[in-house]
Amino acid sequence: MNHTYYEGEKGAEDSRFDGNTFQYIGYNIMQFLLLVVTFGLAYPWTHKMILRWQTKHQLINNDQLINNDRLIYDGTALGMLVRALVVILTLVIPFAFLASPWAYCWLWRYQYSHTHVDHSSAE
Repeated sequence: MNHTYYEGEKGAEDSRFDGNTFQYIGYNIMQFLLLVVTFGLAYPWTHKMILRWQTKHQLINNDQLINNDRLIYDGTALGMLVRALVVILTLVIPFAFLASPWAYCWLWRYQYSHTHVDHSSAE
């Protein structure tokens, strides 16, 4: 987060991640258990859960305000499911591995296109 800032602003000395280690460990244990119990079928939902937790703890320095802007993730598990299935297909179909870099970028574009500044959290 130290390298994240608004274009045209001086830099991101104050941008930061304010989540704590115990929460991070807890979310990852919960994700692991859910994936084991569902044989991996819960991946889109657990991945969304982790992304929402991570993004709500990302604060971007805003030179215009005293406080930092918090990010939110508003993607859906269904949107993630479709993309995860395409990524899996590109890994198991012979010669489809050539498409896997495209599929991963497609997945990341989805994630980043659903990450926004939470304007309602301005204090």
